[in-house]
Amino acid sequence: DVNYNMIKIIGFRLSSDPTENNFQGIKELQGVPHWAPPEVLKSTTPALARALITTATDVWGLGLCLFSMLFGEHLFEDVKHDEDKLAKAQMAGEERVMKNACKEGRKVSAEALGVVRRMLRARAADRIPSTHVKREQWLVRHSRASMERIGSRKNSMQKTL
Repeated sequence: DVNYNMIKIIGFRLSSDPTENNFQGIKELQGVPHWAPPEVLKSTTPALARALITTATDVWGLGLCLFSMLFGEHLFEDVKHDEDKLAKAQMAGEERVMKNACKEGRKVSAEALGVVRRMLRARAADRIPSTHVKREQWLVRHSRASMERIGSRKNSMQKTL
């Protein structure tokens, strides 16, 4: 968040505690529209929107997170306050990723860009399945490298103690 110099990974307004004794599921939709996938944003009733929340919804959200991490901004930042423009922008999700990636000075590998594009396809059925996301070679390579760096830092910290 530019105004508060903090990183916001996800809004938790849509969360619930399933361990609560009286938990009966989420009864109403809440959340931030510019994080919702097109199928949920276009739904005409809360019941229909709930029915459309699948693992493809999660893939969309992860794709937006990954885009934000790679490019330093939300893909729909410029239209987030106008639901009509937002809906149109979401339907062009994959094209919008490419336009943003081509802005001057941006350097993201074609492999990373491909992962984001497959996650942000407008039709839920066209998105990469959630079970395949963790097998994406770019993610595997960079996850492994990050874990190795974390492990080496942890080991060096333990040696100093």
